[in-house]
Amino acid sequence: MTSPSPASVEPQFHGIYDIQSNHDRCTRCGSPRSAHGIEWSCPPMPRRSAATYPLVGGAVLTLIGLIWTFLTPDVPNMPPPLGAVLSLGIGVTMIVFGLILRRGLRD
Repeated sequence: MTSPSPASVEPQFHGIYDIQSNHDRCTRCGSPRSAHGIEWSCPPMPRRSAATYPLVGGAVLTLIGLIWTFLTPDVPNMPPPLGAVLSLGIGVTMIVFGLILRRGLRD
């Protein structure tokens, strides 16, 4: 029996091969088949504001690390405090993660 509608029906999932697998991608949202619910509904997309939290947290940690580095007394032949280096490193990493997340949510 054919469809009464003249519109063509496009399959929801497409893969590389003709067999079905959990690695097939959805034609609507681009997520894998395994990310969909029982009724094959697309998963909710994260909001764009979700990228703001790592950006703000990273900026705060980077600022704390910079303040900590410049306010500690300079002792000859001694590295900066470990906490300052860790907060700087984690802060910059969170900023990069937030920028990547924001760029991914733009699409």
